[in-house]
Amino acid sequence: MHNPLRYEFPAPIKDYRKYYERCMGEPIPPGFEVHHLDLDRSNNHIENLIAIPQDLHRKFHLLLGELQRLSSDDTWCFESLFKVGGNFDFSWNEITRVLKSFLPVAEEISFYVRNKEVKIQEMAIKQYYSREDI
Repeated sequence: MHNPLRYEFPAPIKDYRKYYERCMGEPIPPGFEVHHLDLDRSNNHIENLIAIPQDLHRKFHLLLGELQRLSSDDTWCFESLFKVGGNFDFSWNEITRVLKSFLPVAEEISFYVRNKEVKIQEMAIKQYYSREDI
């Protein structure tokens, strides 16, 4: 039986969707996609993966794209948005609008993260009590 609290990989994970399903013990629900929380598609550790509705996933990446567009750097980060003395090619009104849009999306994603954490705890408890040595 797979231990959901164990994060060791015997080989590189090529299909993170199948890995997510194996770790969570159930298929990804219809209409959901697996999202990398840290945005690093090479980080396929189970704690970095979350199944969220497709529309929420698209909304998140759309807002992320808007932040990238507003940033003056090729690779954006919040520090580049707020750097002192930087050459800004956006208005603070645009940044405020996008960041305000991010809040409900982030709250909804955190709801799915909390549900996943509860499921992993339940799986670990079930696995513990199904041991033969107790």
